[in-house]
Amino acid sequence: MIRFLNSYSNIIQIVVGILSLLATIFISFFIYYLQKCHEREIEEGEVKAHKAAITEAAKVFLIDNHSETGYLPLCVMAASANKYGQQHRAIYGNFNKCPVELQTEILRQANVPIKVPDNSGWIPTYIEGFRKDVEKYQLGRDILYDGAKYFRRSINSYAGVSVFSYRQVQFDVPVMSRQVAAFSKDLKSDLTKYIDRYLEFVLGDFEDTRRNPELLPQEPPFDMLFRTQRLESCPEQDVCFWLMMFIRSSCFSFFNHNLVTHGNEDWRYVDSSDAIMETFEDMYYSALLKLFETYSDSGNI
Repeated sequence: MIRFLNSYSNIIQIVVGILSLLATIFISFFIYYLQKCHEREIEEGEVKAHKAAITEAAKVFLIDNHSETGYLPLCVMAASANKYGQQHRAIYGNFNKCPVELQTEILRQANVPIKVPDNSGWIPTYIEGFRKDVEKYQLGRDILYDGAKYFRRSINSYAGVSVFSYRQVQFDVPVMSRQVAAFSKDLKSDLTKYIDRYLEFVLGDFEDTRRNPELLPQEPPFDMLFRTQRLESCPEQDVCFWLMMFIRSSCFSFFNHNLVTHGNEDWRYVDSSDAIMETFEDMYYSALLKLFETYSDSGNI
């Protein structure tokens, strides 16, 4: 009997020990679970607070730069192409000082549907794509040689130069029909319209002019620029300006003639109409934006 009681007592002790061990393990895991829950709550709170801070900082940025928010699409180009360089327009420099997360939130709040590229490696690739299209659509002589040096000098050498004197230049208007030709001999138009009508001559894609190609401009746009603006002997900054204009206007015309892959995607029509071109710096970033819209894929939205 005593042996039985001793054995029973030992079993009870073993069971109690096991239960105590299980209770200890359970309590340890429960405490660990509570700690993790608490840590997760803290992390979630910190994330919410961080997001709220970013949201507020973006709001403050837009308020502080309200007079220049129309230039935000160009800020994206400045942040990619000239992140650490001196900027003449205040909003470019202010935007570059912001961390990427804040830049993204600023663009979101301002409804700018593109993101800042990770680096500037896309620029030579897109310029080469543009150069090939210039050749393909017979837009004139190659001016993008030596790594598009005149395009780069637009920002490196002449960023602060005013463009107002150049904006007054107009060209002979390409006519649409014999009837219009009879009444519009002296009409003038901008470079975009010239390139647009010239592409009609090259492509024969518009019904109302397809049968009358002689009514369209037949001199390649850049050859026309070279002749009328005397680019062979003019100051270098003139060459830089007209090259930027040529890039912008050609990209506009590529869209108009459906020559851009997936060109009907809404994000490609970034609204920068409120950005008044005042300096070479503005023009350079605007030209980059048109290249970006024309040759980027949807991964950049």
